[in-house]
Amino acid sequence: VQTNFLGHFRSIQSGNWNQPSTWETSTDSINWIPSLYIPNSFSNSIVIQNGHSVNINSRVRADEIFIRPGATLNYIGDKLSFADGPGCDLNVSGTFVDNTDTVASFESGATWQLGATGTYIKSGQASAVNWQNCYYNGIQNIPSTATWIVRKLTNAINPPLSTSAGSPTGAYYPNLILENYSPTKWNTTGIASSSFNGPTYYPTIKGNFDIGGSGPTGLIFYNQHFGIMPTRVLGNLIVRGGSSLLNDGTGIEVQGNVNLFGFVNYTKGKTPRFDFTGGNAQSVTGPGPLGVYDLTLAKSSDNVSLLMPVTIDHKITFNGGKLNTDNTNILIIDTPATASVLNTASYVNGPARKLGTAAFDFPIGKSSYQPIGINAGGMFDTFWIENFGSSCAAGCDANNYTTSKGTWTVTDLSAPGANANKFYISYSENGSTAGNCSAPGSGNSTLHVGKAAITGCATGDCGTSYYAGTSPSATCNKRAESPVINCSGRKGIQLTFDYFESGSTTNDDAMLYYYDGNTWSMILNLSKTATTCGASSGYWTQQSLFLPASSNNNPNVKLGFCWKNNNDGIGSAISFAVDNIRLSEPMSYTAEYFDADPKLNIGSSMENTLDEITTCGFWKLKQDAGIGTKTVSLYYDNASCYISLPSFMRVTRFDTTANANIWRDGGNGGYSGTTNGMLSSGSTFSSFGNFTIGYLVRSEEHTSELQSPYVISY
Repeated sequence: VQTNFLGHFRSIQSGNWNQPSTWETSTDSINWIPSLYIPNSFSNSIVIQNGHSVNINSRVRADEIFIRPGATLNYIGDKLSFADGPGCDLNVSGTFVDNTDTVASFESGATWQLGATGTYIKSGQASAVNWQNCYYNGIQNIPSTATWIVRKLTNAINPPLSTSAGSPTGAYYPNLILENYSPTKWNTTGIASSSFNGPTYYPTIKGNFDIGGSGPTGLIFYNQHFGIMPTRVLGNLIVRGGSSLLNDGTGIEVQGNVNLFGFVNYTKGKTPRFDFTGGNAQSVTGPGPLGVYDLTLAKSSDNVSLLMPVTIDHKITFNGGKLNTDNTNILIIDTPATASVLNTASYVNGPARKLGTAAFDFPIGKSSYQPIGINAGGMFDTFWIENFGSSCAAGCDANNYTTSKGTWTVTDLSAPGANANKFYISYSENGSTAGNCSAPGSGNSTLHVGKAAITGCATGDCGTSYYAGTSPSATCNKRAESPVINCSGRKGIQLTFDYFESGSTTNDDAMLYYYDGNTWSMILNLSKTATTCGASSGYWTQQSLFLPASSNNNPNVKLGFCWKNNNDGIGSAISFAVDNIRLSEPMSYTAEYFDADPKLNIGSSMENTLDEITTCGFWKLKQDAGIGTKTVSLYYDNASCYISLPSFMRVTRFDTTANANIWRDGGNGGYSGTTNGMLSSGSTFSSFGNFTIGYLVRSEEHTSELQSPYVISY
């Protein structure tokens, strides 16, 4: 075979690179004949034609390669080197598949590029850094319409991608698709080379970021870099069903839509960002959920529309663009979360909900920013408490045990050993509040794990002393299940309980389960509690978390506490106990501003202390849950309506009690500003609804003012 042939080559059929029958050749690119040779770096050009798939499974050195649309070049073995020739040395308008553990090398000056419809597929585990570093004219010029696929094919191989390579700021990708064809779920959390990581750089995805792609098996992608900027997605963020994005580092910025068939989440204790930027309309769709620590709207123009509910855990910042919501697809600002408006042209255009008892100004408006505020106060509404009573001193098997809330049952999740530990409900392990050591007692029963009677405890219930094995077998995996809990009409449900747990690592372990009416699922592996109280006494600790969204308005919820031990004969002196289980609905208010005349849309009747109400707009404030009263603050500005004499303004509420249908005087508890400011009510409200600003006439000056065409507008 001649090795230094200088002619042009093109594929004539699919086949292997090292077979001359795969190729035809020409000296002028016009007249072609079947080839007796194979192409190499001395060839003038090498073209893979539409419909052909060529395999590189032996050593190849080449340049001036052109993969046409509809053609594929598969690098599946041995060694591939790109020599430096005129222009770009690998031009991919079709598909290049990099499925080997041997790095394709670019000799000094050699480059490659993707065409507008080209695709690069990385399925081998060799580094992809050189593909970023050797892109023609810089990786930042990769076309946004091209596609880069990271495809896992087997459990043993984790194909990589890069965070830091390619440019001064970090890696660039066109449309980036991550997909899993291996038989088990792909979790990149512990695989640095297959996740975004590092302390300095950040990746930019110029097209869409698709987590899951067409892969049949789901994956968890870990975004954990701490570069100065978040991961930038200039197109859409798509998370497929069965897949998820774990957003733990600096965060992610999206300039397109967010489509969640899977979900986005972050690890507790992390502080990632989720930013919406760009100048186009954006939407958030899907069942989700979208787990957000900090969310920022920083759009140069246009708005973001929620087509699913979204909850903010820490902070939402408005610095450009409106957030469109409705009563179904609502913004929820969680109990500890806050809202910051840096740009008064940026706010929630629709309803917003706030959980908790803190003072809060709702960042709402319509044609302009028109917030409404509530003061601090009130409390959670605790609607279900299980404290297990005080009816049994010892030996009361929890299976079919009835408390004031109903009957608890115990289910074996796997076949128990002959000497398996049991769940008991009694005060042989006395209950206590968080911060105290466990002890036997009287009158405060708990649900706890103890020995079977044959292990030396006469009743089988000697508190949380348990048997770790080995003969006869103590193997067990049991779940104590609560009676049915009716959560109808409840949402955002918080579960709180006191517990302690020891055992041997995760071999002897306690877990929290949840039942949605159809399926049991483990929602928390309980942490081992402190050893402050010594080896034979547990340290009561409080645990608090929110139940899954499926608990909202669900009449068929159950809770389960699981204990398992593996009969290895290794274990501490204490097992697990739980008490004071409480389900609470956090205080919750929903507010929305309406840029419409309240007299025409709500009603015109007023108490006799009021002379007039504004015709410019009104607020709807609803108490969703909780116990307590609130003062209400209304924000006014001269840009939306005329304001003067704020000392005569009154917060008014439309009272529909007993069909009264009248605006009530809520008083003036203070104000700031003459033509722009805030007016607080002089009294608290236990009933809510529609609010607006009214005026109380008490002077000739104000009487003459009412002759103006603005009549009480604010």
